[in-house]
Amino acid sequence: MEDLISDLVRDWELQYTIRPGYIVHTKYISDPARGVRRMAIEEKWERGDAKALGHGTFGTVWFERCTSGPSAGQVRAVKQIYKNFSPMSVSAKALSGELSAIMKFSHELYRHCFVQSFGWYDSLDYLYITMEYLPRGDLSRYLKNPLPEAEASLIVLQLLEGLEIMHRNKFAHRDLKPNHAGPNWWVKISDFGTTKQIETTVLRTGVGTETYQAPEVRGIFTPADMADNTERLFPLAVDIWAVGAIAFRMATGRTPFGAPRDLYAYVVQGSAFPFEESLSAECNAFVSSAMHASPKQRPSAAKALSHPWLNLASSISADLHEEIVVPVEDLNLGAENSTVEASAEWPTASSGINVKTDSFIKASGTSKSNTPRVSLLADVSANTWIGVRPEPPNDGKPPPEEGFEFQQKKIGSSPCATNANQTSEKLRNPRAQALRVGDRHDGAIVSTAYSPDGKTLAVCTKYAIHTYTMGEDGQFNDMDTLRNPAWQFIECMAVTDRRIVALTRKLGGNHSLELWRKRKGHYESKHTQPLRADELYFDAWALSQDSTTLVLGCNTTSKYEPHIRAFHLSARDELLSLLSTKLEKRVKYIMVSPDGRQFAAHAVDSIGSTIWRSPSRTTFEQFQQLSGDVISFSADHSLLAMMSEDDKVVLLRKNILGSYEEIQQLWGQEPNMAAFSSDGTFLATIQARPRSGVAIWVKNVRGDKFDETWILPSQGDVVSITFSPDAQQLVIGSIEDATIWRF
Repeated sequence: MEDLISDLVRDWELQYTIRPGYIVHTKYISDPARGVRRMAIEEKWERGDAKALGHGTFGTVWFERCTSGPSAGQVRAVKQIYKNFSPMSVSAKALSGELSAIMKFSHELYRHCFVQSFGWYDSLDYLYITMEYLPRGDLSRYLKNPLPEAEASLIVLQLLEGLEIMHRNKFAHRDLKPNHAGPNWWVKISDFGTTKQIETTVLRTGVGTETYQAPEVRGIFTPADMADNTERLFPLAVDIWAVGAIAFRMATGRTPFGAPRDLYAYVVQGSAFPFEESLSAECNAFVSSAMHASPKQRPSAAKALSHPWLNLASSISADLHEEIVVPVEDLNLGAENSTVEASAEWPTASSGINVKTDSFIKASGTSKSNTPRVSLLADVSANTWIGVRPEPPNDGKPPPEEGFEFQQKKIGSSPCATNANQTSEKLRNPRAQALRVGDRHDGAIVSTAYSPDGKTLAVCTKYAIHTYTMGEDGQFNDMDTLRNPAWQFIECMAVTDRRIVALTRKLGGNHSLELWRKRKGHYESKHTQPLRADELYFDAWALSQDSTTLVLGCNTTSKYEPHIRAFHLSARDELLSLLSTKLEKRVKYIMVSPDGRQFAAHAVDSIGSTIWRSPSRTTFEQFQQLSGDVISFSADHSLLAMMSEDDKVVLLRKNILGSYEEIQQLWGQEPNMAAFSSDGTFLATIQARPRSGVAIWVKNVRGDKFDETWILPSQGDVVSITFSPDAQQLVIGSIEDATIWRF
């Protein structure tokens, strides 16, 4: 990253020394009146007992207070970004670009439009960006009802003022969304992770929030634009569309296009713009102009500022005193989030820091007698720090912790509660916690697993097993790391409340079962169960999630033909044989159900797989032949996911006779991995390239189909996806990192 930093950004670098519990910045001042040309002064900044203001995939935001030095008594927000980049994480170029934008628009000339930064510093692993702390709430907390047009026009006017400055300097924001409280507003923009300087005529990356995302970013064009051989994407016009959507949302309490098909009809089929009769003609004209179907026809920010509707802003008093942070990015309201209402009500004042942050910080509200000064913050950090809010509180309580950006496909009444019967409960937006897993010596991640009580998470890498325990705050913290220098690598792993079981290969090639018992909150090695190499030369294996069943596909040896063997691991750690049968061909792939009562085996050069089931805990029998490879069982065996012959993910459901039959094909998904939640209401799959991420599907009310609901980003190629036992979390393991998503 060092080579990418411009001279402008370098001038904002802070000198620092980290001490236990605080950080010291060294600054240099001059005092010509006293004949002092250069004098070093120190400032001490402490976090104290304050909790983090927010967490994200790539970092954390902290609240800090200066306790000594010229700035004593002042406070700030510090955005801490993890910069040891994995292939899909935030890049050095992206961080450099964010720094450039932040420092450029932190100039005093732009203070009225942008949240200021005080500088940055970095360590070996982290980049730190210091920002002004604005101790008021954000717009979404106070929008309980649609705003009067005059207030909405004032917000839009100030937002356009900031965008006009950005556009004039060839920066596109790309992720605008509304936020704050009236009647007097002072709008600011902040956090430039998705902001991009325009070096060509187009921006092709699909960042931004779908509710406010221009159609061309989603790949939807008018017929005329499709026929035009010139570039179809106009990056600055993307921001103007978002401004129009924000204006409509604030004035009406809803978004103009409630469903993707409505947007498609407007842009592609030429349907009329959905004007709102309750709005003035000027407001409707402004919104429809800003949201013109063709980006070529949208006004520039400078031209939009001269629209007659914005003259309404002059009817509002300019007596503005207090700043309020308004994360433009974060509101994510409208048809996609039908649980959120708008309002202009203020909660009573409260003490303490109630902070919601992506790269912005906020505190609890003020009284109705206050005339707040509002900062309209856009979380423009889709590449570095993205927040997701479930529902903005309107009761004065602290907003929930933030997560990272996801793409939300559908929201509303949905069967995504904690069990299949609660089909009317609302979906909640995911939020996430990133885990740092071991070091480069531990190798790539192999698998992930929760204990049945959900309080322990294990991440298995090639050479070690890392365990984490859930703290009182719901976050997972490091517990134990299990290693053995004799291991060549770990094949698979299972976790229960009392033990961890792993199948390992030793340096000499022999395999063993390793068992650790949990004692006093930690896992201690109990014993190793060798698997004799002369009898078990195998190249396919699987452990059930409950650690009770081990299935091995054994290759040809001098003593045995190809065969499959299944074992039961008792509560006393005894390995008991359940099945040993010869096969015509060797097994290359095995999938075991979570409870170990069923498994599917796929043989080399064969079409499909064979399902074996255990009528009792003492044996297995062949049950059904399928045309594809099973990649996941639901906990109750009622559903399974399969890779079809034409490489699609196919869902099958057990019929009244007990056999599996196809119910649905999932398009655009990698066919090698899937995971069901324990209650069978969620399904996770991997998106096929060139897209990336994990798709979350939710079972519909009838229970006969899954609908794609969220797209969760991943930091690299996904190697493991696992739901927690209560179906409230999903851990995504990539090659080097693991991320826990909470629903």
